[in-house]
Amino acid sequence: MNFASYDMESTPIAQALDDAMSAPFFGDRRLVFVDHAYFLTTDPHKGIKVDHDMDSLLTYLKHPEPTTVIVFFGHNW
Repeated sequence: MNFASYDMESTPIAQALDDAMSAPFFGDRRLVFVDHAYFLTTDPHKGIKVDHDMDSLLTYLKHPEPTTVIVFFGHNW
């Protein structure tokens, strides 16, 4: 219940951030994995049509939820 994984090739970052801002259930921490975070690179990663709200990500990173650990995974494309 306190773990979520999101694939940024098919899911907008806003959905992962909504989960990251939620309070954990029956525990002290929430763990959120963000896979294929190509938007953090200079690679345009053509063919992916997901719109990521980078302003929301920056806002979250400035004021993260203290009970959430969010992990971004990047890959070599």
